Amino acid sequence: MPRFRDVPEIEVVLLDRKDLPSAGAGETPIMGLAPAIGNAIFDATGIRFRSLPMVPHGLKA
Repeated sequence: MPRFRDVPEIEVVLLDRKDLPSAGAGETPIMGLAPAIGNAIFDATGIRFRSLPMVPHGLKA
C-alpha cells in the first residue's frame, strides 16, 4: 500500500468558473483503501467480503 510520502508532487490549479456550479474536489486517494484491505483479506483467507463493514465475525470459514 503506497504511503503519503510515495505520492508524487501535485500541482493545484484553482479555476474561478462562474458558469459552473461549485463542486468538491474529493479525497480520491482514500477510495483505494477499502478495496485493498478487502483484497488482502481475500488473499489471506479466500473469503471475499461483498458488503461493508468488513468485520471479523464476517469471516465464516
